[in-house]
Amino acid sequence: MRNFKTYADENNIYSVDMMMAYVNQHHPAVTKVPLAEIDWQLDQVVWGTYSPRQVIEKPHTKKYAENRESIKKADLSFPIFMTSQHKIIDGYHRLIKATETKQDSIKAYIFSPTLMRKFIINKNKDFVQVHQKMEIYELLELYKKRFEKT
Repeated sequence: MRNFKTYADENNIYSVDMMMAYVNQHHPAVTKVPLAEIDWQLDQVVWGTYSPRQVIEKPHTKKYAENRESIKKADLSFPIFMTSQHKIIDGYHRLIKATETKQDSIKAYIFSPTLMRKFIINKNKDFVQVHQKMEIYELLELYKKRFEKT
């Protein structure tokens, strides 16, 4: 199984790894997003069978230990990734840390629908194809094709 970092919506699977490469190469604008606008997402089940809110409310629960460690290490200087509808793509540990440390806002890279289309790696939500069959060179080729000038 590959360790590609992905995000899925109702239709597609997107490469978070490609998003990270894009951010490092193109340095898009950073937006400060008020936590009050996005904290509802803490109630979404995004980690298997539980939500970030459950991790906040029961921090000493053994099954949350790995997430608690990630929250502790979360770097709030690095922006979270969001869609233009303010749906979190990557950054739940940072969101929890910002919430627990009583921040008013969090830094975010907000990706437009046009840009999001460039990060699609599977249009059928076929996670087997992405995580078991896709090779790193294929991801690199997609990135080069979509973002690098020829």
